[in-house]
Formats: sequence, C-alpha cells, structure tokens
Amino acid sequence: MADLFSIPFKRTLQFSLKDAISQVIDSKFYQTAASVTNDLILLEKYRDILSHLDVSNEDLQELIKYYLSLKAISVKLPDDQIEFTWFNTLGLKSSGLTRNSLKFEILNVLYNIGAMYSLLSVSNNLSSNDGLKESCRLFKLAAGCFQRIYDEEVKTGFTFFDENTLQSLIHLMLAEAQEMVWKKAYFDDKERHSILSRLALQVSIFYEDASRYANRSPLIRTDWIKGMSFKSKYYTAVSYYRSALLQLEKQNFAQAICDLTYALSILKKMTLNDSLVEWKIDMQNLLETTERDNDLIYLQASVQKVSPIKPAVIVQPEFFKEIDMKDNEMFKNLLPVDVIESCSAFSERVENYVNENITNPLKAMNKILLENISFSGVFESMYITEQEWDSYEASLKDLNEIRNYITSKLKSLRNTINHEIDENEEMIRKHGQIRWKVESIDDGIRGYLSDLERIENYALDGQRIDTETEHLFGTLDHDLVTNVTKAPESNNPVLKEVFSLLKQRKEHIRVAERKIIENKLLPKIISYYKKTGSIDFEPVYQDYIRVFDEDLNTVQKEKAKNIEILSQISNGVQQQAKVSRVDPLTLYMEELKHSTRILSEVKQNITSGKKFYDDLVKAIQAKEERINDYIIKRKNEREIMDRVLEEKMG
Repeated sequence: MADLFSIPFKRTLQFSLKDAISQVIDSKFYQTAASVTNDLILLEKYRDILSHLDVSNEDLQELIKYYLSLKAISVKLPDDQIEFTWFNTLGLKSSGLTRNSLKFEILNVLYNIGAMYSLLSVSNNLSSNDGLKESCRLFKLAAGCFQRIYDEEVKTGFTFFDENTLQSLIHLMLAEAQEMVWKKAYFDDKERHSILSRLALQVSIFYEDASRYANRSPLIRTDWIKGMSFKSKYYTAVSYYRSALLQLEKQNFAQAICDLTYALSILKKMTLNDSLVEWKIDMQNLLETTERDNDLIYLQASVQKVSPIKPAVIVQPEFFKEIDMKDNEMFKNLLPVDVIESCSAFSERVENYVNENITNPLKAMNKILLENISFSGVFESMYITEQEWDSYEASLKDLNEIRNYITSKLKSLRNTINHEIDENEEMIRKHGQIRWKVESIDDGIRGYLSDLERIENYALDGQRIDTETEHLFGTLDHDLVTNVTKAPESNNPVLKEVFSLLKQRKEHIRVAERKIIENKLLPKIISYYKKTGSIDFEPVYQDYIRVFDEDLNTVQKEKAKNIEILSQISNGVQQQAKVSRVDPLTLYMEELKHSTRILSEVKQNITSGKKFYDDLVKAIQAKEERINDYIIKRKNEREIMDRVLEEKMG
C-alpha cells in the first residue's frame, strides 16, 4: 500500500524585509521606522528561517512566530507595498508567483506551517497508540491551515492559490488523520468489525475527494493522484471486508458472501504488493469457504446488494491556538494605517466644516454687498496680486500636464490589453480554435476596455472645460485686475463701511483657517487611539470642532451687520453718491466687476478641475492595478494550458 503523504515546503526568494518595511513606514507614516527598529530586526530573523527549514518542532515555532509577526504588521501597513515571490513544490516542476501583498506572504507562511504539521505527522512512530494519536492531531492541524487559506481565498476569488489544489490538500490531510484513527481502532481491538468498517469507509471517501480535486489541480503530480486513488480503493475494500466479517458473526452468510465478493472485485483491479496479495488470497479462501458452507449447510438465499455502511466521520480541520491571535507585542508602537487614513478623512471633515459654516457664509455676505452697490471705493477687495495671477497661469498649465499624463496612461493601458489579446491570438494560431479554450476578448477584457472608454470620455469633457477656462482667462485685462491701473478712493461713508466689513471678514476667514493649521487633529487622534485602542474617532472630532465656536458666533453677528448695511443702501444712500453712467470711474468699476466675476469662474473651474483630475488619476491607478492582476492571471492560465496541450501533443 502507498505510504503516507506529506506536503513539501514552498520556497521563497530572500530579500531584506526590514529594509522594505522601513521604506514604507518612512514614506507613508507619521512615524519613522526607527521607532520599531527592534521589531523589524526580529521580523527579518524570523523570515530567514524560510530558506533553511528543518522538520522539527523548533522550526515550527519559528514559523508560527513569523506568521504572528506578519499579522501584527499587516494591520498597520497598506497591503500592496511590498513584493513577495513564492514557488510551488507540489509538481515535478517548480512554478513561481509574485505579488505585491502582505496577505500573500501571510497565507504562504500559513501554508508552510500546514506542510510542517504534515511532515511532523509522518515522522512519528505509527506502531504505537501514542504515535497514532499525535499524528492524527498533527494531520488535523495541517488540514486546518489549508482550510484557513481556502476560507481567506474564497473572499477574494482565489487570487493567490488554486482552489482545487487547496481542496485536495484539505481532504488529503483529513484522510490521513482518519487513517490514524482507523489504525488505532485496529490496534485496540481487531474484532470490532462494525466500527472498523465505518471508519475505513470514511477514510476511503476522504481519499476519493482528495484524488478528485487533485485531478483538477494544475500543480499536483500524477503519482500522488494515483496514490490517493489507490488508498481510496484499498480502504473501500477494507470497509466491505470488515462488513463481511460482521455479517459472518451475525450468521448472515449470504450477505457476507456479497460483501466479500465486492471487496475482492476492488482488489482484483489494483496492483498489489506482497502483503496485499496475501490478504487477497486469504479473502478469496474465506469467500470460497463461506460459499461452500452456505451451499451445503445454511442454504441462505443469494444477496445482490452490499451492506449499507454508514461512514464514521471522526476528524475535521483543527486550528493551532495562535492562528487567530490578535494581541501581539510586536509593532505595538506603530500606528495602524487605519489611524492615519482616519486622520486624513477627519481632517477633510474639519476643512469642510470650516468652509460650510464660516468661510462660505462670510464670502456669500461679501458677494451680496458687492452685488448691491455700484460705487468705487471697494476696488481693493476685487484686486488680485501678481502672484495670484501667476498662480492661475501655472494652474492652467498644470491641468494640461495632468490631462496629458492621463491620456498617455490610458493609451498605455489600452496597449497592455491589446498586447494581451495579441498573445492569446498567438496561442489560438498555435493550437487551434477548438483546442484553445481561452477567449481573446472575454468578459473581463471587454469590461476593462469599456471602463477605459468611459474614462477617456471623462478626460475629453475635462479638456473641453479646460479650453473654455483658458479662453475666459485670456479675456481678462491683467493691468485692471492686478491694480496696475489705479482707481480713486471714495469718501462715501456707506462705501467706507462696506470696505471695512470686507476687510474684517477676510481677516475672520484667515483666523479660522489658521486655527486648522495651529490645532493639529493628528496628535489628538493618536492620543485617543493609544488611550482607548478604538478607531472610532467621532468623539475626538466633535470635541475638536468646539475650537470654532467663537467663529460661529462671529458669523451670526456679521449676518446682522449685512442686513443693516443693505438696508442703508436700499434707503437711498446709494442714490446720493450716484455717478453718471458715462463717468470713467463708473465704467472702470463696471469693467472691474465683470472681470471679478470671470476670475471667480476661472478660479472655480481650476479648483474643480484639480479635484476632477485627481479623482481621475486615482481611478486610473486603481484600474491599472486590477488590469495588471487580471492579465497576470490570464497569462498564468495561458502558460498552464499551453504546457498541458504541448504535453498532450508530445
């Protein structure tokens, strides 16, 4: 009979994980890598064990420590910052897979923990009850590791592991665990035919499932598949042999003959070693003796159906106690990436709060005042500086550059997809449309092309608005809006008060915005997290915005002032200072007002354009990652299919 199966370790490329994580922390975190230097050194030491693993409990514990350390750092770092490469070792040829993912590393380390459990299982003394019990325990733990990987991969659509391979390994480990149970039951009492029959049938079922999934796997070698199938048939024969012995005890000779015949029919189809040949001969002799006794003595009617045997499921996947451990002292001082991201989100909320409740209302009041007067004396509020003018020119140029980058990126992604389509077409030409089952343009490719077309249309809309904005900016008189052409001051008391209000409100806005800079939210969030361990920072936000209570009161007072000054204007103050429409000063003001409105529209378009293009760039980057992952997946599938077809042709 075939020996027990043990899972070989996967191999990985070695590199300095310490340096890689340090770079991520220094570039993306509020803290520096120096704050967790000792933890990084220890993490590097744990990973080093992967290159020279021995089958031992000592190395098992080192693997578990590395697994826990990775889990500790994974909740602090973005998942996609570090590249890992792992090599499958289940087949005759080793194949590698590279992914930018901490989760990829964690699951592969968990795989090697499962492999270690399986290797330790087969190294036990299987001739003793204690050895069988320990091997059973270890096989169940191995199954638990592969089961956890399977459960995690189900959530993401099997991006790192092959589904059938994992299913095969899970059932293989359960088969061997159940086999240990059967052997212990056999050693305890060889005459307990009922339970031995039921246990053996479940061993057979586990091996059959393992073999079935292995046949669908692109990684598991053929001799393993044959071995699993052999053991499934062997234990089926054992089950019905034991059932026959039970029927003989009950003097159900006809049923015993049926079960023995079925068990023998299985053995006759198998290639047996010497010990199994001897067992087959003994079974044949028992069958002949039973048939003769029944024909001459018992005369029981012939039975055509084998005994119904209820499989006894004794084992299931078990998880080592640390697998879900959350409390780990490593990287305790490193803030989770969730905290940093939450801080960014809440900082944006603070800015929105100030804009909605302070800045925008004050600006709206100023706008209302300007719309209700037609006098000079408020020109200062309309002018912009030379630096502001230059910033508008630079911003328009930046928008063009970002748009050109987006256009180039979209073209590159289209070329990537077209190259993938061409490579698949090459495979179709190589193997023929009938043999090659992978579509050149499947639903995934079709969807990504549609997404790119939609983004391209967005970019064209942006270009149209940019062109309009550049045209508007080109109509402005530089000397007018930058106060190169000076306007006389007014002695009108109402206009003086309006001018004073405009200046005061600008100062109120500046003070409120200054408070955001001077009262940093991040330290408060960090302090709250360290104190409570919670990442619900709503209480911190609600407490923080109280710093603007005085500004909110100021806004209410300014609303009352606005009503009062507007009343003065409507009651005829404006009429007292009215200037002829042909007066150059009036014309100057009308033109300046018009330019201010155009400049406001230009500024709004630039602000909206920047956000529009930032969002578009983020969308393209996210789409690029998904496209690349999908194409890598297709490429891997294509390589496997190409190899399989070439082997069949060879």
